[in-house]
Amino acid sequence: MREFLGICLRRAGHEVTVAQSGGEALDRLRSQQVDIVVSDLKMPGGLDGLGLLQAIKSGSIRRVAIAGASPSRSIRRSSW
Repeated sequence: MREFLGICLRRAGHEVTVAQSGGEALDRLRSQQVDIVVSDLKMPGGLDGLGLLQAIKSGSIRRVAIAGASPSRSIRRSSW
């Protein structure tokens, strides 16, 4: 899914950076300026999608969460 979204966004003319885990995404965010983060809720490693989105909630980065299962309960409990 990550690669598919990257391809679609690149074809639409956007510059795309892809990360395989929440930790890798956070590292990239520390070294690159981005306008939007699209994140799965479940990711490998110690930092899941909600944790990533909460970690970057300050600033002007727009955040979008994507889930394959029904995430409504998790998102409602979150303060992202």
